[in-house]
Amino acid sequence: MPTRAKELTNITVTNKQTLEKLAKLRKLKVAIVHEILLMPGGAENVVLELLKIFPHADVFTVFYNKQAFENADPKWKLLTNRKIITSKYNFLVNGIFKKLPDVLTNYRNFFFLWPKIMESFDLTKYDIVISSHYLGAHGVITQENTLHISYTHTPARYFYSHYHEYMNSPFMNQGIKKLKKLIFPSTAHKFRIWDLIASHRPDYYIANSTAVKNRIKKYYNRKATVIYAPVDVSKIKITKPVQKQDYYFTITRLVPQKKVDIMIKACKKLGKKLIVGGKGVDMPRLKAIAGNAKNIIFKGFVSDEEKIKLYRHAKAFLFASYEDFGIVPIEALAAGTPVIAFNKGGTKDYVIPGKTGILFNEQTPESLANAILKFEKQQNNFNQMELVKFAETFSEKNFQENIINFIYNKWIKKQKDLQPTSNK
Repeated sequence: MPTRAKELTNITVTNKQTLEKLAKLRKLKVAIVHEILLMPGGAENVVLELLKIFPHADVFTVFYNKQAFENADPKWKLLTNRKIITSKYNFLVNGIFKKLPDVLTNYRNFFFLWPKIMESFDLTKYDIVISSHYLGAHGVITQENTLHISYTHTPARYFYSHYHEYMNSPFMNQGIKKLKKLIFPSTAHKFRIWDLIASHRPDYYIANSTAVKNRIKKYYNRKATVIYAPVDVSKIKITKPVQKQDYYFTITRLVPQKKVDIMIKACKKLGKKLIVGGKGVDMPRLKAIAGNAKNIIFKGFVSDEEKIKLYRHAKAFLFASYEDFGIVPIEALAAGTPVIAFNKGGTKDYVIPGKTGILFNEQTPESLANAILKFEKQQNNFNQMELVKFAETFSEKNFQENIINFIYNKWIKKQKDLQPTSNK
């Protein structure tokens, strides 16, 4: 049965068989559970893509700040124009509570409530539940006849892969650090026990990168299928080679974990021009590191139009943080620009040495500087149009098609598994 044209407004999939599967799936009752909707980001973009696939799905979340999405790109109207089902604790991020110090209202500080909150969502009437998980959404309780698929951005970083980094951050207030070291270890241990139990509730896991697939296996002992997070490459990609200019580019939230200080020190040492896009609490420290160096340029907020130009004309894009996936490097590839990135996390899925970029092994200025020098010897070997073609692997269209086929196949299998043994 063909899907009606008006229901395909946001779908970029064109394959007839996939659209027929989607038409069948859209007859089912679907819920999307995402931990927090406080500001647009990569994980939230996955929710948006899921809503394009299932426009009639109900959305559950612990915290929701509607205004943050209304003030962003118009594409978020797909989210803001619908009713979002929130937890009873949503008041903590709205109204007068928004004026309180972050230490009192930061969602991370309420992690001990997550098991109770996730288990409170009533999902009994749904045929399919998709949990968008990086804190605890996979822990929702579903019926035995419900297909529960967890799209996992990562097992909670500050309980597992980044636990000691979180505990020993040199940028944390000393009073807060002492309190955290007193309280956090025991409560985190209790959370991990619940999280391990919760990890057996989904029927299937999808990971957004190979690195996350490996974490799911390590921490939950569950298998996962990799379906890369969607990247809107269509508005960024070039259609013919462009003239490169003599600068490196990076754009990110300016916070310590993004390691922009490494990029500044490396480029300052080499005398290479670095353009830094983005804003954040780390800006004063980063400007102090740059000092009077004229080759380090801070752009602050960058519009989409300017960002695309900076992507396209940069010699290479620098990416020094340890990320679960990482969207901006793929945007750079779509603009025909190679990527120099830290060799850990999601970057290994898209930075192929000598083909799409260069990897460096240590988060130090020296390691990055050596990678930059290595790149400059090879920079003429990178084919801009081949980079664009590779970036399209991570397109929204591919994400939609892969998700639809995955869910449809698992739904059919679920129905077979639910049949009495005598009927099989």
